[in-house]
Amino acid sequence: MGIKDVDNHSWKIDYRGKILIVAGPEKVPANFTENIPYEFANEIHNNTMFGNIPFKLQEFPVGAAIGYADLVDIVGESDSGWDEGEGWVFVFKNARMFEEPQTVKFDSGVKYFDVPELNPDHLPSSIEFPVNKVETEDDTVKIPLPDDIITKMVEEVEDAEVSYLDFFSTPSVDSAFPRKRGRIQTDGFKKLLAVGYASNVTFEIKRFETYQVKDWNTGKTFKYTSLKTGRQVTLDVHRVCVGKVLLTEAKDIFDSAEEAVAKGPVLQTMEDKLGGPASKVPDHLPPTIPLEQKMRENIYNALQGSAIDELIRLADSSDSGTYFRSVMEGHSLKVEKPLLDHLYGLFEEVRDALGYKDPIDFYVTGSSSINAFSVSIENDDRPSIVNVNSALLTLMTDQEVKFVLGHELGHLINHDSKMNSLINFVYPQSGLMPLGLQHKVRLWNQLAELEADRYGYLACGDLAACVSAFYKMSSGLDITKMNVKLDVLLEENRRHLEYFLSDKGVSLDSHPVNPIRVEGLRLYATCKSDRTLKKGMTELTDILLKVGSSEIDKPMSDFIASAGLIAANIDGKMTDIEVNSILEQLSAQQIFAKEYLKAISKKDVAAVFNESVAKIMSIEPGYREPMLRYIINLIIADNSLSIEEMNFIFEIGANAFGYSKKECALMIAQQIQQGFTPDMMDLY
Repeated sequence: MGIKDVDNHSWKIDYRGKILIVAGPEKVPANFTENIPYEFANEIHNNTMFGNIPFKLQEFPVGAAIGYADLVDIVGESDSGWDEGEGWVFVFKNARMFEEPQTVKFDSGVKYFDVPELNPDHLPSSIEFPVNKVETEDDTVKIPLPDDIITKMVEEVEDAEVSYLDFFSTPSVDSAFPRKRGRIQTDGFKKLLAVGYASNVTFEIKRFETYQVKDWNTGKTFKYTSLKTGRQVTLDVHRVCVGKVLLTEAKDIFDSAEEAVAKGPVLQTMEDKLGGPASKVPDHLPPTIPLEQKMRENIYNALQGSAIDELIRLADSSDSGTYFRSVMEGHSLKVEKPLLDHLYGLFEEVRDALGYKDPIDFYVTGSSSINAFSVSIENDDRPSIVNVNSALLTLMTDQEVKFVLGHELGHLINHDSKMNSLINFVYPQSGLMPLGLQHKVRLWNQLAELEADRYGYLACGDLAACVSAFYKMSSGLDITKMNVKLDVLLEENRRHLEYFLSDKGVSLDSHPVNPIRVEGLRLYATCKSDRTLKKGMTELTDILLKVGSSEIDKPMSDFIASAGLIAANIDGKMTDIEVNSILEQLSAQQIFAKEYLKAISKKDVAAVFNESVAKIMSIEPGYREPMLRYIINLIIADNSLSIEEMNFIFEIGANAFGYSKKECALMIAQQIQQGFTPDMMDLY
């Protein structure tokens, strides 16, 4: 519809005017493009990428009249990419698509409007079929792309500083570029403007590449016969190599959801053209944080959550819900409408804003601590509990109180109490928890707090109130009376955040430090796309991922991983026991130890080892003995020690750490005497 502008026939006619466009009775086969001339397959590829054709050709309607076009001329040849190069070329313009496919009875051959079901003078309602095309302006190439492709390009640029976009050389694409001596000129273009539904993103073009498509079976450059000329030609394909993003959150991105809706789609997709629902920019992005969900699932599975949950239900005789309720009923004031109508109204507003329907008992406790908490009752039908201390209510405005209440309801919505109950049941003494798991639990708790903050923002819808609430909780001062402005608070927060971004500060408590929480809320309240929110949050989560602030942390992680990989592979095989030993040590340095080990394994492991040893020795030479003992322990972790492995220890002890053979032998002997257990299978 409007894409294929010509059609070839062995005959011609005198008629000029409307031609009915009818889809055949059978669906387009999945391998359709593999069995048509490459010129046409290229056009389909480009138009699919530009949003003019569905990615799945099988989605086209069949067995119905789908629209009409004007037959304006019949010529011997044309410049269209759809010209088959033989017979007469029927030229069409003004294509329109029926809003609903029309069922008609027809036979083969051109019948114009010779169908009783449709009157050419009184046609069903139709729409113009706009075609997204490549355009050029000054030094910019403008290419229409679906938002998911743009997002992928941006993510690739952010990760690797380079992304690639392929599109085929066809007449419709080539016409957008100037030519010199018959060749497309691309040297003058510096920017690529990717046009999507909700955003435009400008990239810097590093270079244009033209290359030949090869037959992947033979490795030879593929040749095909042009239907126009009959000559053997090489298929040209243009690759746009894109560099760093120059504009992402400037004039090229809509500033608000309302502006996006008012302007309408920048790029119409096939679904839009067929009358389907167009995605709208949401009023608020989802409050969930993907990394929090990943950590929650990771910890739950590691602690055998499904089985332990059932065990808690059957075997845990403690009733924390009864304890908390007894404390609340005995020492706090329950908020009910007849007693505290205004406060009760605030609470109900927050419930409605978050759509929370489960029963809750709301209490106020007399305390000078500016704090609040929630307790989820998971195992029976009793209401959950939300408590706010009196000092908080005295200091904060209604909007700030709604933020705090929304934060606590966020914990209930996410069942954070249930997760903590699981952790505390398995490790009633937290000090016995493996260090790697401690780091993961700490990270999950911090991310859960950031997620709950988002629910708080959704409850009050006022970023200034959220930020001022944090400053009141941290300082105890009534900054509202002091008339402190939001922009001043955010500027002050950014200065504090820079300390943590500069690799000096760490956030190791169950709650993130306030500069991270305030910046996280600012991002959530102001970002209009998941992509930009994700980019901003990455900077913050990088702080949370740190488990130390020493300059030796990174080289030590590299040493543990690289030395472990080398030592474990001396005998040609790496056992699960050895892998677990490496991960146990590495988890003290890295929250995602397994991923870190995998990343090191893809590098030049020997080079990583040498560099890390040199760096550590330059910072702290006293670490050389524990480093060698780590290697020895790893080698005997599988309860075996070969002459080859022992010689490796002698060699690495001398070359890397400067120990004599005798000194290495003494260390090996000490480690064996302290903890070597023979494999029992070797005794039978």
